[in-house]
Amino acid sequence: MKTDALHIPLSVYNEMVQHGLEELPYEACGILSGREKQVSTLWKLQNEKRARNSYFVSAQTVSAVLDEINGNGEKPIAIYHTHPTAKAVPSQIDIDCHPHSSIYMIIISYQQKIPVARCFFILEKSFQELLLKIE
Repeated sequence: MKTDALHIPLSVYNEMVQHGLEELPYEACGILSGREKQVSTLWKLQNEKRARNSYFVSAQTVSAVLDEINGNGEKPIAIYHTHPTAKAVPSQIDIDCHPHSSIYMIIISYQQKIPVARCFFILEKSFQELLLKIE
């Protein structure tokens, strides 16, 4: 699944960055849904692990959110999470725990004063960066 870019509305992007700020010093996480390569909805999830360098969301919670996404006529497009003190690059744990190659991974780093967001395609335990278009 190769693509030129993943499109995110500025309002959704800002909400995602704000979610990460609110959860500091812990990682924040959530799901982005929409159609094709166009994100339209953000679904904030609670990091049940409350950790600074990892996140966990129960299968029951994820399943309930996926049901809501499908009920809205959308599909999950990306999982986002934050790196409070690390670069916006997938860790080995991020890669190993990524659910499916059809879902993009967005990482927002708060390592610098201005948050940095990057998008990745994960396949066979490796990653490739995708252009993230914030519109």
